[in-house]
Amino acid sequence: MVQFKPGSIAVPQTRDAYERVLSHHGQWFRWMKAFTCPCLNEITIQPDPQCQVCQGRGFIYRNPQTVTIFQEYPRHDNLGRVYLEFPLKGNDLSLLKIRDKSGQILLFGSQPPDYSYIQLATWPLPYEPITADYEAVITRSVVNEDSEVISSTSKILRALAPRIYTEGRTVSGAVESVSRVYNRTKLESLIAISINKDYIYLDDMGTWAQGDILEVDYTYTPPLNLVMYGVSQKMKWEKAYIGEDASAVLVSPYYIRPFADDIFTALSQEQVDQEIIDPTTTVGNDILAHVFDVCRLEAIIQADGVMYDLASSVELFGRNEIKWKIAKPTMKCIVHFTYHPTYRGLPNKASVRHAENKSFAIRTSMTMFDRVSSKERNDLAQFQVGN
Repeated sequence: MVQFKPGSIAVPQTRDAYERVLSHHGQWFRWMKAFTCPCLNEITIQPDPQCQVCQGRGFIYRNPQTVTIFQEYPRHDNLGRVYLEFPLKGNDLSLLKIRDKSGQILLFGSQPPDYSYIQLATWPLPYEPITADYEAVITRSVVNEDSEVISSTSKILRALAPRIYTEGRTVSGAVESVSRVYNRTKLESLIAISINKDYIYLDDMGTWAQGDILEVDYTYTPPLNLVMYGVSQKMKWEKAYIGEDASAVLVSPYYIRPFADDIFTALSQEQVDQEIIDPTTTVGNDILAHVFDVCRLEAIIQADGVMYDLASSVELFGRNEIKWKIAKPTMKCIVHFTYHPTYRGLPNKASVRHAENKSFAIRTSMTMFDRVSSKERNDLAQFQVGN
């Protein structure tokens, strides 16, 4: 029997136990892998603060497309059929290694047309445990989906499949690529120029009119259901796997392995914040650089007290950009908005759990991503006092 102590969480020891914890405590997260930006100085190991690609952070972020599965214990029956957690297709079978309880690699044969199982050439007894190691593709493909037109003037569509409705909230994965946009009503092909989260930005709407149906083909990464919990100074002292700078710990199954500087956005949470922007110094869209995933804009107030009408003046573009529909202001503005909090992975520290001969849940120390500095907070306070 697992006993819960005040202020602690039980660490699941098997995948089934982990899934049970998720069903009660899990949160939806968008996971993005960290890649070093080419602007990094080879001598000082510092990023270019003016880099427009990484915004001076030193890392470029992309949604993961594969996860490495280590020692999954798949179900199998008395006919030698193996049912994986993540079904493999076609050539992906070359990545698959299935072993019996002695570690011997088992040969496999064909798959059915729906790829629902792997047929083994050598049949283990149905009660004997087997393990599977492979690279699993976690993206999903969508064909001929009727997209939602968000804005015809700004040429923005919304992909529907990545969106998940849970506990009264809507969370979404992230579109990876778009292969086709087609006006089925007018028999007209359109071009997608960029994507972000579940939004598709078009080069042109063509002859689209209200009522026309736009079909889209794309791939997307669904959000992951993981556990995140805060840590105290006492926990940092007692737990070897919690980093000194950690503000939270991410608990993931053993086949989800975050690395240092990967970021996780808590899609089911929403927080209020504000930031000063200076449109006179920026070419193109203004960026709310200290948050990673803005939900919505609440207000934009100029330094002289002028408040902009959000519907007619601006729109939220991408994950944290403000696109002006009118001429840019000629002075600084304060922007009030809500955002999904994002956490950055800290370097993993060695722990006893990592040394045991079992498949445990992975625990990664996390810290809040890119928070506003104290100087900028002081500037923000002065801005508000002056207005």
